[in-house]
Amino acid sequence: MIEELRASFVEAYGRDFELVADAVREKDGTPFWLAFVRPKRSGEFVFRHRFETPGYGYRYHDNEMRVFVSEKGSRRELRNDLRPQTFCVGDTVIIPILVAERVVNHSFRRDSRFPQYYTSPFQNHLDERAISSPAQVRGPDGSPVLRYLGRESRDSVHRGGDRTSLSFTAFFEAIGVGRLDLELTPRLPPVLAGPGDQPQRDQRPVRSIVVVPADAPITAIVHEESVWQTNEASDSPRSSSSGGTSYPVSVLMLRPGDRFSLTYGGLTAPSRREVHDAAREVEPAIRVRTFRVDGTSGFTAWLPEPPPETTREP
Repeated sequence: MIEELRASFVEAYGRDFELVADAVREKDGTPFWLAFVRPKRSGEFVFRHRFETPGYGYRYHDNEMRVFVSEKGSRRELRNDLRPQTFCVGDTVIIPILVAERVVNHSFRRDSRFPQYYTSPFQNHLDERAISSPAQVRGPDGSPVLRYLGRESRDSVHRGGDRTSLSFTAFFEAIGVGRLDLELTPRLPPVLAGPGDQPQRDQRPVRSIVVVPADAPITAIVHEESVWQTNEASDSPRSSSSGGTSYPVSVLMLRPGDRFSLTYGGLTAPSRREVHDAAREVEPAIRVRTFRVDGTSGFTAWLPEPPPETTREP
């Protein structure tokens, strides 16, 4: 079955991607075929996987993953939600394909089911005020690895109007080769640290960061997959279900010049003017930890080992 799957995949995507390796891996007992592909050119591409699961929930499935490929050496801008998913020519992209026994009749397409892909540009209008933590983030050896660019706070008033949800995001740029574990936490003013506030803890408060040389390729898993399913053998069924799944990892691979954002906290608080004003004052506390990739987090185990530390030129 894997041989047929490989041949069908190459037939669909071989014009734009080279299949450099493949493997079968499991996650929580569910097997996936992983296609390691390398883009041959820049552009916007869709990996669309259609399959059936007879006698198991919805029968017909039509899932897709969309990636954006820039020219080799281009600066990438990676939002905290990894939308859009951006790579460069020469990088390796891991495409997960579900291959459980119940999954049959695999096929691949290059076109998208969705007429439009909604995304937002990387935020450029940031709160650039100085913060208590140093703006230059250094690795354990003292070498500069990241530069703090600024922050952003967002609030969303609940339907009842008496509560509001707040979220905080920090923005960085990779400036030097190195590796570190980056920990971000919010410095909350007293008005946001009261007993009535409900902090929303990040399940991964520490993110492993690897910055490789500018000419080095990276390997990353496609982060997001759109899911569409129905019980009718039709592209326009009377009823269907749609949603999404993700493949989160604990390590972020970058090159100098890449910019990225990470959330550093959120909470629910009373919807008052002083709360909204205080949210704009919540700055990130930046701490560097010893580099230690959590291979048990999400789908991190599917990634190859990070490259060894690169010696810097004087």
